[in-house]
Amino acid sequence: MKINSVLPIKALIICHDFPPLNSIGAQRPYHWFKNLKKFGIEPTVVTKNWSNNAATVSEVFTAEHQKENSVENLPEGKIIRVPIEHILPEKMIAKYGINKYVLPRKVLTFLYRTLAHIFFLFDRNVFMYKAAKEELQKEKYDIIITTGEPWIVFKYAYLLKKQFNIPWITDYRDGWFINQEHALRRGFFHQLMRYYEYYFEKKYTALADLVITVDPFMAEKLNKAVIRPVKIIYNGFEKFIDLTESPKAKTLTIVHTGTLKNTQDVEFLLRSIQVLHESGKIKVGDLKLIFLGLEYEQIQLSRVVNFNISIKPYIETTARLPKEKAMEINVGADYGITFSDPNWTAIYAKTYDYVATKTPILIIPSDNGLLDNFVKELNFGFSFKTEDELQHFICKSIEDKKTGKGFSKNDLNVEKALFYTRENQTKELSTIIKDILKS
Repeated sequence: MKINSVLPIKALIICHDFPPLNSIGAQRPYHWFKNLKKFGIEPTVVTKNWSNNAATVSEVFTAEHQKENSVENLPEGKIIRVPIEHILPEKMIAKYGINKYVLPRKVLTFLYRTLAHIFFLFDRNVFMYKAAKEELQKEKYDIIITTGEPWIVFKYAYLLKKQFNIPWITDYRDGWFINQEHALRRGFFHQLMRYYEYYFEKKYTALADLVITVDPFMAEKLNKAVIRPVKIIYNGFEKFIDLTESPKAKTLTIVHTGTLKNTQDVEFLLRSIQVLHESGKIKVGDLKLIFLGLEYEQIQLSRVVNFNISIKPYIETTARLPKEKAMEINVGADYGITFSDPNWTAIYAKTYDYVATKTPILIIPSDNGLLDNFVKELNFGFSFKTEDELQHFICKSIEDKKTGKGFSKNDLNVEKALFYTRENQTKELSTIIKDILKS
C-alpha cells in the first residue's frame, strides 16, 4: 500500500478504555488520538460510551447508558462511542445484589468468556466491532490499530483485515498469555482457559503486520509468545508539571503513588524504617512516608499500616485522589517510590508521573534491569540492593534535608526525559505507521 502524498493517512483505533473512563489504559490511546494529527495522521477512535464519573469498569456496569452510537468530530479527529452492553451475570448483580447467585454467575461468566471468541452472541463488546466495520464500509482507512485489553479487540482487527485488506498494528499494554498474574495462578480450569485463549491469541496476531508494546521486557516476552515483529512505544508522561512548590519542612517526605501489588516488597522499606526507629537513628518528624490511593485497596492498606505499631506515626495513607491532587503531592515530595517486582519488570505509570513532577525516583529493591537502567539514564534517583543500603540512604537524606543539601529536581536529564513524553512517543508511532504503509 502506498501513502497518498496529498491526503492525510487515516488510522482507525479500536480501544475499550478511553476517556472519560479514568483508567491507566485509557491514557495510551487517548494521547495517540490527541497527537497523531500533528504528524500527518488523522485518527478515528471506536470506543465505548463511558459516563463522566467512570473510574473503573466495575463501577459502571450497573448504570444505565445510551442505547445508540454517538459521534464526536473534534479538531484532533473523530470519536465513535458505542453502547455499553451488560452481560447476564452483571444484570443479576444489579437486580439481586452481589451476594446472591454467586455460583451461577461464575458459571455464566466462564461461558461468556469462553464463547465470546466463537459467537458474537456472547461477546459483550461486539458493538465496537460493528461500528468499526460500518466505518470502514463508509470511509477509506489506511491502517487499523487495536490496544488490549480486552483482548477480544484483536479478533475484530483480525476479521476486519481479512475483509478490507488493511494493515493492522496490535498493541499490548500488558500481557495476554504472558500476563504475570495469570501465569502464576494455579488451578486446572484457570490454566485450561489460559491455553484455550492462547490459541486465539496466536491465531489473531498471526495476521498482524506489527506488534507494539510498552517496554523492552514486554517486547522480549512477546517476541517468543506471538512470533511477530515487535516494536516499543513507551507510555510516558504528557508534560512536565509546572506547579509552585510550597516551602518545604525539614521532614524528609517520600511518596508512593497508586497500586501496590502482592508481589512487590514493601516490607523491604518498612523493615528499614523499623530498624532505624528502634535503633534511635531516626525519630518521628524526621521522615514522612505517604501512600497515595492505598485506602482503595484494603488488603494492601492493612499490609502497610499493620506492619509494626512502632512505625505507624511515619506513615500516611489516602483514598484514591484526582490525578491533579496526586501530582501536586508528588511535586512537594523529596522522593517517589517505585517498588520492583521479582516476577516482572515494567516502567509503571507512577514512575513517569515522578518524572513529570521532577520528583527523584527510588527503586525498592533494585531490579537489576529495566527500572534501574531507566533511573540511571535520566540521572534521576537511586536503587537499593540491600536494606542496609536503604537505611544508610534514609539517614543521609534526613541529615541533608535538615541542612538544605541533597538530591535536586534540577539533576534530571531533561533532554533524555523528553524522549518519554506522550507526544514524542506518538511521533515514534507515526513513523512506524508510515514505514508500514511504505512497504
